[in-house]
Order: sequence, then C-alpha cells, then structure tokens
Amino acid sequence: MVRINDTWVPYEARADWLLDADVGVSTHFDHVETRFSFRTRVLDYFWAGLPVICTAGDTIADTVASRELGATVPPEDLDAVVAAIDHMAADRRWRNACSRRVRDFAAALTWETVAEPLVRYCESGVAAADGGWALRGRPFSTIAASLVTPAAMPRSGLRRTLRAAYDRLPLTVRRSRSNSLLGPRTSSTACTTPSCARSTAWGSVRRAP
Repeated sequence: MVRINDTWVPYEARADWLLDADVGVSTHFDHVETRFSFRTRVLDYFWAGLPVICTAGDTIADTVASRELGATVPPEDLDAVVAAIDHMAADRRWRNACSRRVRDFAAALTWETVAEPLVRYCESGVAAADGGWALRGRPFSTIAASLVTPAAMPRSGLRRTLRAAYDRLPLTVRRSRSNSLLGPRTSSTACTTPSCARSTAWGSVRRAP
C-alpha cells in the first residue's frame, strides 16, 4: 500500500513516519540543481534504515546505486518508479538486504565521523608553505588548544569550538563576520537524524495490513 501525504508533516512527527515506513522514495526533475544536490531527506531515510528509491543524477543517487542501497530511476519515468516500488514490495529478501546495507552505510555519516577530518586539521594543521598565512607555520593547535576529540564533542560544541579558533586568528587572516564561513548556517549537508533536515512532505511505502 502506498500512502501519499499532500500536506507538511509536523516536525516532531517526522521520525514516526520514517520508522513506520518500509521504503523511502525521493523523485525530482532533471535540472542543473539536481547534479549539485545533497538531499537531506534521503539522509533521513538512511538514519531510519530505509531502502531508497530515488531519481538518478545526483551524488546520493550514485551512492544508492553503487552501494546497492535501493534503486535509482530515470527522471520523470513513472513506469520505472512503479516497477521499483513493486519490486521492493514483492521481494522481501532484497528489501531487507538493502536495509542492512543502508544501516551499515549510515554509520559513516554521523557528525562525529564527518567532522573528524576538520577537527583533526584544527588540532594539528600547519600554515601553507608560501607564507600566506600570518601563523608563521605554527600548528593550529597553538590557536585552538581547547579542541576535544570528535567522540567527546557534543554536536552543539563543534560550532563553538570552530568559532573560538576563528576568533583567535590574527586579524590579517580573518574574514569579516558577515562573510565568515562560520557565520549563520544556511543549509545542512550531513546529518543522520530527522531533526537535522527541513520539514517536508513525505511519500512512503507501507505494507498493507
């Protein structure tokens, strides 16, 4: 049974929808925006361990195909979407296998994991050899000595830590606050919990009673 919700799902109810579904479906048009998208709704599918059916053409769709996390379909191909849903509903073994692979892959997308290279750089990175930085080759750890390991860092603490490191940089290498990369966040790029992505209308595939 396929349920199509034509209204906004309440923010606090989004996890309930995902955890009650069997498959996550995300379709879109063939557009320049598609190639550069990183759709947070699909990250929520990963968080919930849902096999994914999505339109081909973006980075996440490439991952779904290469890692066998579900099925990809051509843009605006209704027959392909129907066939993918039918296959997912009829083949429980394949659906469960996709779900296991999704859960395994989702572990690589937690904030602790994706932030680790940035935190490691802030702890031990050095200035460029061309001397363009005013740090004179000093490790970043001398500026951001208060950084902690990713595993011990709460999600809300990463932004504060980066802001503290930024505020300690020499004025000659700072950007203005209005143009800073550490200014107000405008979008989410990596998240595996429903609370991180925008509220949106959901299409979910459920088993009939």
